[in-house]
Amino acid sequence: MKAFRSLLLFSILIILYPGCAPKIEYNGFEEDKLFTQSELYQLPTYRSLGEAMEAPDSVYKIVIFNKDLTKVPRQVAKLKYLNILELTMNKLSDLPEYVGDMIYLQDLYVARNQFDEVPPVVFEIENLRCVIFDHNRISEIPVEILSKPGIEELHFGHNQITAIPDELYSIEQLKVLKLDQNKIGYLDPAIGNLVNLRVLDLQGNNLYEVPYELTRLKNLSELNIRHNQIERPVVDSLRKALPDTRVVF
Repeated sequence: MKAFRSLLLFSILIILYPGCAPKIEYNGFEEDKLFTQSELYQLPTYRSLGEAMEAPDSVYKIVIFNKDLTKVPRQVAKLKYLNILELTMNKLSDLPEYVGDMIYLQDLYVARNQFDEVPPVVFEIENLRCVIFDHNRISEIPVEILSKPGIEELHFGHNQITAIPDELYSIEQLKVLKLDQNKIGYLDPAIGNLVNLRVLDLQGNNLYEVPYELTRLKNLSELNIRHNQIERPVVDSLRKALPDTRVVF
């Protein structure tokens, strides 16, 4: 009985202890803390949590690269004005709940980790613009992430994706779609709806053909379809129809 009471007390302390589940609190939304891409390019990138903790409210970009992390460090919750969070090349398979509360977060880079799926907290990020999940073990693109009104870049290369969800073809604002080195065998003609697409990477999939509607993507600067089963005449037709596009074959 005594052991049970001790265990119960320990469980309650875990729930109540504020350090157990970091939270982010905001006093309203500050427009000047949400930067454009050109503005972010000019801002410093922090590569050390120790340095970032010296002035956490002035940190907008942080890179925690190749640290063998299995969990996101708790201190990241104190960087509440982050616009860019990069956790590339670690051993993460999940993200903490507070990431979904980061109202200024636009770009999330978690390539080369151990994700089997996109964590649901990602769907809660209000101003999400770009996600990079390259080199994980993801088998499908969740439709929830496709409903984000500001999403412009989807990077899911080197995963285990077999199909593109229909909902993706409705994201007219999409600019970059990277699905290289997956197992995709079909590209829907609705791809022609993505009129603002600038980069489309389908290298290393199982495509035998591509729809003619690709020729509607006049804003494409690069189309990569090498290492598929597409025939040369199709590629020649694409190059003729898209003279301003670099077609990699």
